[in-house]
Amino acid sequence: MMARLALEPELAKLAALHATPSQISRLQVLTAEIRRVATWEEYETKDHALHDLIAQCAGNVLSHELHKILNAARQVVAWRQLSPDVAGRPQDYHSLDEHDAIVAAIATRNRRQSCHAGASERHTSGYDSRRITQQDCRMIDLYTWTTPNGRKVSILLEELGVPYTVYPVDISKDEQFAPDFLKIAPNNRIPAIVDHETGIQMMETGAIMLYLADKYKKFQCEGAEYWQMIEWLMWQMGGLGPMLGQVHHFVKYNKGKSTYGEERYSTEARRLYRVLNERLQGRDYLAGQGRGMYSITDMACWPWVSRFEWQEIDLGQYPNVRGWYLRIAERPAVQRGYSIPKFTTEVPMP
Repeated sequence: MMARLALEPELAKLAALHATPSQISRLQVLTAEIRRVATWEEYETKDHALHDLIAQCAGNVLSHELHKILNAARQVVAWRQLSPDVAGRPQDYHSLDEHDAIVAAIATRNRRQSCHAGASERHTSGYDSRRITQQDCRMIDLYTWTTPNGRKVSILLEELGVPYTVYPVDISKDEQFAPDFLKIAPNNRIPAIVDHETGIQMMETGAIMLYLADKYKKFQCEGAEYWQMIEWLMWQMGGLGPMLGQVHHFVKYNKGKSTYGEERYSTEARRLYRVLNERLQGRDYLAGQGRGMYSITDMACWPWVSRFEWQEIDLGQYPNVRGWYLRIAERPAVQRGYSIPKFTTEVPMP
């Protein structure tokens, strides 16, 4: 790690930085992943994700820092390809160390300056910005992973445009069983949140989404339509999510092991898609008057439908679902939330 004095010129250059908390978090995740790349194929995946982030940050100083680590990453991969058995690490890692220190310092600096400024403008997650107060400086912690349930909440937070910090919980490594995480989510499941402004911590996506929509008074229906929204949210939680999850288990991950399981849950999946298709007849969204309004119910259902390929579902057979899916997939906040806490693939398109 660089010495404190060596960082000062870089901090001065970055004084005008206007990166959102989600961009800072995304950058830190990508930087960590860059350290582990071993092949050109892996590098190209990270290169693509970093260029997407550069586009989001166009015009601010963060884009310059991203280009720096891209160049470092190229040389790191080249070194590994040429010298796979050589102990140690390439000199270019020093630029990544420097970069880590700069980004961490700027993230802390931005939080302190924003809180100190009180009513000064601050960029928040996604494309939204607003006037903040001292209370707004207390961010939401999101514990999540790259699953449909995790993406429900990251998409909502991106849509809300509120500050939040991402803590990846790698369920492939059983990190959801860590004692510290269990204090927040006793059921060993992601996602979970801690709201430092209110002191509330929550698990279960339906509860989290209802809480956030109520807190910020966005993406929720009113009057009789409110209960219509709840109805379809419960439908997702009790039917669409669990049943499609079983399809993933038998059809995607364990194909050929249980014909009964594959047929049972695939049949139920097709039934649920028919229900969804019928509901969306003449509508743009699931709940609300007329053609409906975009709400947390749509955000809860969409990530599960985004795995239609895993489910061997042809969205062309469900034209209303297909139109609804594409309508939501085009939203910038959805595209950003899909890649939290890390980039896996582009948003699937039928």
